[in-house]
Amino acid sequence: MHSNAELANSKEGDGEMIERVDAARANIHRSVSARSRTGVRQDMYIPPHMPNLSPMPEEDVHVPRLPTPGFPRSGATTPHSASKASVRSTGSSGPPARDARVSVRHSVSAASIRSGRSVDSGKQSLISTVGIGRKFTHKWPRPLSVPVPNAPALGESGRVGKLRIPALVLEDEDYVVEGTELKEQKKKARWTIHKWALFFSVIMVFGFGVWLFVDSMLTWFRTWQNADVVLVANRDILSLSTVAGTLLLFNAIIGGTGVLLNSRPFLAVYTVLLWPTFVSVCSVGYASYKRTVYSLSLKLNAAWSAEYTPAGRMAIQNALHCCGWFSPLHEAEGSKICYARSPLPGCKGHLLRFDRGWLMTQYISAFSLVPFVVIAIVIALLCSNHVTQRFGKGILPRQYWLRVEDVREEAQRIMKSGVLHPDEASDAKEKVSEATS
Repeated sequence: MHSNAELANSKEGDGEMIERVDAARANIHRSVSARSRTGVRQDMYIPPHMPNLSPMPEEDVHVPRLPTPGFPRSGATTPHSASKASVRSTGSSGPPARDARVSVRHSVSAASIRSGRSVDSGKQSLISTVGIGRKFTHKWPRPLSVPVPNAPALGESGRVGKLRIPALVLEDEDYVVEGTELKEQKKKARWTIHKWALFFSVIMVFGFGVWLFVDSMLTWFRTWQNADVVLVANRDILSLSTVAGTLLLFNAIIGGTGVLLNSRPFLAVYTVLLWPTFVSVCSVGYASYKRTVYSLSLKLNAAWSAEYTPAGRMAIQNALHCCGWFSPLHEAEGSKICYARSPLPGCKGHLLRFDRGWLMTQYISAFSLVPFVVIAIVIALLCSNHVTQRFGKGILPRQYWLRVEDVREEAQRIMKSGVLHPDEASDAKEKVSEATS
């Protein structure tokens, strides 16, 4: 009797234990359903034989969020199959091991991660580098088509509208619109009117730069008769003219390179450097005009007595065929043709006439160049961004294009990181190879 009573009690205890397990299992399933409705976990699977495995909220799973598109989950890549595969690897009997539980959680979490936010959200600074992850975020707009003016096209409703071509076609400029069709052209693309205007302005700047630079170099190397007079009396203005010619020539080279290569950075530098070029040209004209108009005779008197060296006075006497300032007896530098009883006249009149004529030529030329430099600046400001047809079309820059190599590299990185379950990694590898082959 005692043994029968004990047996009955044990059966009652087993029945109570079974009821408790069933109740706990029902509570777990209800909690999972509630969390699914609240968004904590939408695809967590609780095996029936593992009631102690409680679902983990997303905040507890320390898995990095990858900015990659989710692979389609079908077959072995579903959370259900991934959790089953990880459970089968640990065995069907006995209590679940901690490693198995962690592997199940990580596999399920990796398969269910969906990052709705962009990688660049929350950043205040500009993006310095373009990685593969940022190409997946679709941060920049995806252009669909660009309207072509004066090109009628028949729409779906039968109405005549505007022909629209893919915007990325304008990237290579190998196509041309003929009527309502987009045809591949054999010749190179035509230049835009803005590019032609910029090209002619660069040619204009180049011509003026060559003129000023060559004229200054001829004077510096004393290739003409009275070059020594300019080097002694107007060396500062000659230096300003050389700087202006050099800047014009250098700017023209940069601008021509930008036009031919369709490089907006080169054209930006060209536009910025036109401003100091404008200042240098104006400085040549202002210095020459001021020296000519305001007491040129008195300035030359003071310079002959105090500023010019004996070698400078000798060079002026030999170039202008004169002796002394007022006469051979007044501050003359002795030479074979200049002595006390020399018949040569003084250098004041000759130097004054030559210097006034040269200075007038300089400031007239400089002030004549100023309007052309202003025109070049205006054209550069208005046309530098329109050397191609792409500006203003919302075309994604080439460095942000998502390529097949980027997808393959990102998929390989994910598989090597160990975040995905082996079954999911193998299936993902097969799909990537099929998509990129």
